Amino acid sequence: MRDSLEAFEKTLESINSNWNLQNNLVDLIENLNKNLESERETTTKLQEQIQSLMKQDNFGITSKYVALKVILFPTHMRVLKSFGSWPNI
Repeated sequence: MRDSLEAFEKTLESINSNWNLQNNLVDLIENLNKNLESERETTTKLQEQIQSLMKQDNFGITSKYVALKVILFPTHMRVLKSFGSWPNI
């Protein structure tokens, strides 16, 4: 009887451990989704700012570069560098 009780307790502990792991994974996925949505919103705002700057005819290329550098630097340097022909910063 004692052996079966210990086996039952171990089974419950295992189930509880799996439940906790599943809850932690769900929390992690939810946090990743929140971060992804936040980054998506930031990227959309940056794209809108870039498009707005590029549409301004009276805004010279140097001014555009400086403005984009201010907008993107330092967290979004990969966007600037992806243009390739622009100077390294």
